[in-house]
Amino acid sequence: MSTPPGKRVRRWSVAEARAKLPEVFAAAAHAPQAIFRHNEPAAVVVAPRDFVALEASRAARQRETLADAFAGLRRLAAGAVALPRRRNALGLDRRR
Repeated sequence: MSTPPGKRVRRWSVAEARAKLPEVFAAAAHAPQAIFRHNEPAAVVVAPRDFVALEASRAARQRETLADAFAGLRRLAAGAVALPRRRNALGLDRRR
């Protein structure tokens, strides 16, 4: 799940997050909060609704079978595919 436009992930050090835990939780209601240890990601705090949506998305992907994936590809291939005209190095159309 990516962060929606307008929602900026705030970076916290572990020590800062520990000292300001209520503030981290409050900010997580609006945007994910990334916690770093030695400039490496250690955790991300997200709102419960975002976590539930992420878990539902993951469960749906796990239920998809290989046959489902091929059926989706067949649906894509059934539509008309518009291919651009080939051009040479000078940008001129090639004769076919």
